[in-house]
Amino acid sequence: MDRNLFILLSIALIAGYLGLKLKIPAGGIIFSLIAVGGVKLLSRMETGPIPGFLNLIPQAALGLFIGTQFTNRVLEEVSKMWGYIFISVLVLFVTGIILAVVYAKMNLLNPPTAYLSTSPGALTGMIFMSLDLKEVNAPVVALFHLIRMSCLVLTGPIILKVIDYLKVAQ
Repeated sequence: MDRNLFILLSIALIAGYLGLKLKIPAGGIIFSLIAVGGVKLLSRMETGPIPGFLNLIPQAALGLFIGTQFTNRVLEEVSKMWGYIFISVLVLFVTGIILAVVYAKMNLLNPPTAYLSTSPGALTGMIFMSLDLKEVNAPVVALFHLIRMSCLVLTGPIILKVIDYLKVAQ
């Protein structure tokens, strides 16, 4: 691994730690992504290929974090909501597919990048998937989802209060 990757890894760890300390949802990945991307662009730093184990570690850790949250209680709650889950998934996927087709037809993005950029999904999951697919422009996918996630983080508290107010007002 080259020297610049070590520098960027250090920046990612520091920025990610700051994002977590500030208790911002997904702050670890949001802060590290912005910090590393910003430093790389501003300094015009070149990096060599990233070793495969650096892709495996966060994916395995994410699988561990999410997998350990599954309990019988969670499965019982979810089992009562399959219809609602299906409707939500259907609406989000159809909207994403329509946008992907529009962006691809406008030659804004190649079809695989357009699809992953507009598909619903977690920031980390979509980034890992785009990194695994060679024809996908992973930084573009990351930016789409980073902006979406940042909007959720910024507007989430207000929207949750409005939803809560509407629920109480009934």
